[in-house]
Amino acid sequence: MVRVIYSLFILTVALLVSSCGGGFGGVSSSLLENPKPDFSISLNPNTLSVQAGQSTNTTLTITPQFGFSGNVALSLEREDGSPCMIGLSPSSVNVGRNNNFQLTLSVPSSLPTGTYRLSLKATSGDIVKRASITIVVSETPPPPPPVGENWIPQNSGT
Repeated sequence: MVRVIYSLFILTVALLVSSCGGGFGGVSSSLLENPKPDFSISLNPNTLSVQAGQSTNTTLTITPQFGFSGNVALSLEREDGSPCMIGLSPSSVNVGRNNNFQLTLSVPSSLPTGTYRLSLKATSGDIVKRASITIVVSETPPPPPPVGENWIPQNSGT
C-alpha cells in the first residue's frame, strides 16, 4: 500500500512539473540551450577629478557573455538628463580579444566647477548597458607669473 501511494505521489509530481514548462519554471528550454550573446561593462576608476580645460582617463572593461563580439558604440549622458558637455573618446570600440579600453574624457574650460554624475552608455544592436561615472571638475589654476628681466613683482615693498 505504501508503494502504491508513493508511486502515485511521484506520478503527480512528475505531471505537475511537466505541466509547468518541463521543470524550468516556464522558461523555454531553447533559451537555456541557446542564450543570446550579451556583455557587461565596468569602469575603473569610476570617480575622476579633473581641472576645467583638461582631460582625464578611465578604463572600460567589457566582459563578453555567450559568445558576444563586435562593435560597441559609447556615449556619455548626464544622469539628470541635461546636456553633457564632457567629450568622450573613442566613441566606439571593437570587442574581441582585447576587452579593456582606455577612455579619455575631455572637460571644456567653460564647464563650471562641480560634481557631475554621468552615465556611460554602451550599445550594440539591441543590447544597451550603462555604468555610472562621477566627474569632479575644479578650477584651472592661474598661469604662473612670467619670468624675465622686465618682470617686477607686485607689492615687493620697494
